[in-house]
Amino acid sequence: MANSHPLLQACDEAYARRGTPGQITDMLAQLASLAEPDLGFDRCWRQAQGAFFLGSVATSRESRSEWYEQGVLWAVQAVQLAPERVEGHLWQGINLALLAESIQSRWKAPFLIWKARWKLLRAADCDPTFHGAAAFRVLGRIAHKAPFWLGGGLRQSRAYFERALRLAPDNPVTLLYLAELLCDLPQAGIDEARPILERLADLPAAPGWEYELERDRQQARNALLERRF
Repeated sequence: MANSHPLLQACDEAYARRGTPGQITDMLAQLASLAEPDLGFDRCWRQAQGAFFLGSVATSRESRSEWYEQGVLWAVQAVQLAPERVEGHLWQGINLALLAESIQSRWKAPFLIWKARWKLLRAADCDPTFHGAAAFRVLGRIAHKAPFWLGGGLRQSRAYFERALRLAPDNPVTLLYLAELLCDLPQAGIDEARPILERLADLPAAPGWEYELERDRQQARNALLERRF
């Protein structure tokens, strides 16, 4: 959410340029220098957001896990400072889900996934529209990839993605996730995926999501070519 503090504004602008190398590292350094006690919440959730991104682009599993763990810690601080706000719950849930994936522990990962789902549901209660309906998008991804005993299920996954798209119809990440889900369904699902991939491949703009749009639009084009729809 917008904040009038010039340093926080600069950090938000840096996150908008997250595809440019060094932007998020610089953003975290600026946030670490923010000393005002009343801005602790705004600092912590942005740090958790930055940790998520650096984890997502890290080249080793160990580095990814370290960033996601740090993101969880920063998000927990944000929740403690403002439990009624969406940001801390959302970034805690996202970092927990990705940490579960990155550590690949048969004992710890299930606990992390259950906790991630709980935090994402809490985020959806706070503000389902935040960050392109991210809470429903990530809940849909978990339901797609997790086994049924951890809340997985293709029908539930689709329902979450469709809720996310009702709130943010042009979010490139949600469109790609839904298309990938449909491709895992029988032939009828693949037929449904084609127009979604075509829509994503031709999506002209997604303000604030330029990095993901460029990445996911290319994936959509590649999928259309490889599957020869």
